Amino acid sequence: MDDTLYCIFSSLPFCICLCWWLILLLRRDAVDSAAHRYLSLLAFTCMVLYFCHALFFNGEEIPLFRAVYYFCHLAVFPLFWIYIRALTEPDQLKLPAGWVLAPSVIAGVVLAVVVACGGSVDSLAIPIRIVFLVQLIVISVSVLRRLTVYDRKV
Repeated sequence: MDDTLYCIFSSLPFCICLCWWLILLLRRDAVDSAAHRYLSLLAFTCMVLYFCHALFFNGEEIPLFRAVYYFCHLAVFPLFWIYIRALTEPDQLKLPAGWVLAPSVIAGVVLAVVVACGGSVDSLAIPIRIVFLVQLIVISVSVLRRLTVYDRKV
């Protein structure tokens, strides 16, 4: 495949998330809700994730961006859960929902320390994948339950 075409296709998810994030930012005054703010944060996190993804697939090996990639990778599903919770149960969101981001934050701190000490971020790939798999299962089940209850209400 042509290098230019490969670069375009590998950067396309980043461009799409960037467009959605900009659209959500421009609409923040028209739609003032917690769900909109969390959706904007989710779009920003996806944009950063896919930016790091595009760098990797275009041959840029920067350990700091790999650490940021892993952090965003672990933060996407918890942010999605917070968004769905803000959308379906806006009254109950007053309780702190940020605790679901704890694995992402802990992994981000550990990865930052590893990068600062000159270690390889790839050595933590297996534990990060395990945490992601657990998050994926737990959050998917929780979101499915919340959306089913919300659908019955509507």
